[in-house]
Amino acid sequence: MCKRVGPARMIFRTKIGQRDRMRTSMRLLLALTLSSSFVLAGAFLRGEASWFSRAVSAEPADPAAPRSDLVIEGKLWSEVAPSPASGVALTDLSDSMANLVSRVSPALVAIATRSKLSGELGAEHPEVETSGEGSGFIIHRSGLVVTNSHVIERASAVEVMLASGERVNAKILGSDRRSDLALLELTGGRRSYPVIPLGSSSDLRMGEIVLSCGNTFGLGTSIGLGILSGLKRNPGGDAGGVGGYLQTDAKIKPGNSGGPLLNSRGEVVGIASAVTGPRLDIGLAIPIDAAKTVLPFLYDRGYFPNGYLGIKLTTERVPSAQLRFFTKNGSSVDALRITEVIRGTGADRANLKPDDLIIRAGSREIRTVVDLQEAVGRLVVGESVMLALLRKGVLIEKTVEIAEIPESSERPRRRRE
Repeated sequence: MCKRVGPARMIFRTKIGQRDRMRTSMRLLLALTLSSSFVLAGAFLRGEASWFSRAVSAEPADPAAPRSDLVIEGKLWSEVAPSPASGVALTDLSDSMANLVSRVSPALVAIATRSKLSGELGAEHPEVETSGEGSGFIIHRSGLVVTNSHVIERASAVEVMLASGERVNAKILGSDRRSDLALLELTGGRRSYPVIPLGSSSDLRMGEIVLSCGNTFGLGTSIGLGILSGLKRNPGGDAGGVGGYLQTDAKIKPGNSGGPLLNSRGEVVGIASAVTGPRLDIGLAIPIDAAKTVLPFLYDRGYFPNGYLGIKLTTERVPSAQLRFFTKNGSSVDALRITEVIRGTGADRANLKPDDLIIRAGSREIRTVVDLQEAVGRLVVGESVMLALLRKGVLIEKTVEIAEIPESSERPRRRRE
């Protein structure tokens, strides 16, 4: 016996049947679309989709649209795979880095200092002894150690811990606050110490792999891996007398100050000096070529005779009418304008004037403070530099003698005996 179905139920079941048929149709359409997509993708990968090239160069649908004579044969992009010979296995890179660290580690040192502060904390504490720590590295087998000036500043005693764990006293041979460099001499009585070779910072490129080495948080030797993120950095408008810092993302942590920044050959290309940025995650290092200028003076004299021109400067955009004086011009360029000439200096004697625009120093075109520091920073006091200046639209040349910067505080004492 069949159960009778009323009109209302008939309508309901009819709607259900229509919905099932629609779902089946949608599934079939989706399957066909996916199949077509896979076929087309395979044609692209095999380079058989020549119809796409024809479609690109086909006549525009709109007769009023601009016509193009561009005809593209093949694909719109290149798919050149790197040669297997150019790749470096990750295990090979890891082994190379580990071998490099093993080779340089014996010349890495940790530095501990003691200082006495007298009368700086009030009458209740007439004399307080403080301690500090940093890093360094040996550059000469006789026991010469390079570090930062701020690591040993005010130190009454300096102790160096070698990679072997041996602790050795050290004397301060000299320091220079402006470049933040110091030179120590180990007094342990050894005849020979392991050394790290110095490389060159003049031919460095952004993106090169570097290693930061230091006594991180006083835990002993630690290594950081990164790249050179920037060159000739001038944070806060001060290049520290080193012609601009190296910037790296290899970690420079507390205790790393004075440690070496190494290239992939194990040569020192920089000296960790500071960190900057909102989160103190931008590492700055002194270029080793700048240190090569300073260190001989620290050894011979105990200080570096920092020279200067005797001018104050500001950076501004050059008017378009004066761009012809620059060899690398564009729509506009930056240049240095003199705002003040200090009396009694080489600049004053050479008759430099406020509003003079510095075009060149020697053969080097000048755009920034870092450019000028690089051009004159390595000149010895008493030497001269030829400046090309733009004065009221006229190009003139002046020879300026480098003078020694007046010392604002007592010059570091030579501690060689």
